Amino acid sequence: MAISREKEAREFYLTKANIMDNQKFKELYEYLANEELKHLGYLEKYRDTKEIPKVSAKVPSGQSFTPEFNTDRAKGNEITFGDTGILIAAMRHERKSEYFYSELAKRAKEDTQRNFFEMLTAFERVHYELIDDYLEEITSFRMQT
Repeated sequence: MAISREKEAREFYLTKANIMDNQKFKELYEYLANEELKHLGYLEKYRDTKEIPKVSAKVPSGQSFTPEFNTDRAKGNEITFGDTGILIAAMRHERKSEYFYSELAKRAKEDTQRNFFEMLTAFERVHYELIDDYLEEITSFRMQT
């Protein structure tokens, strides 16, 4: 089930990346699609070997998706409700994935399995916070105008 969820999430992010005109949104969705691909690999490795990969749940240093605000509508750079709506959908997905893995961790019968699902829970939390920070930037900008 988890493998299926990661595949669906990756397809969602790739689809959204392909339709984005705003380069920052495109980069964000491409990053999240690549993260879901990593998660898929972690799940498959754990399924096959019962070994937890040694990885970090942090956004790589230097990685930034802070939007560049430019309200010149003629250039198509204004963030629209549609773009924000997609971010909210992505944020909801990450939150639900976090909950899903958290519940699997609670139900795990062995420490290795529990640790693995706790690691995936942490990844989804980081993604949620990344999108939330992005929305905060958008909100802060809107409130200042």
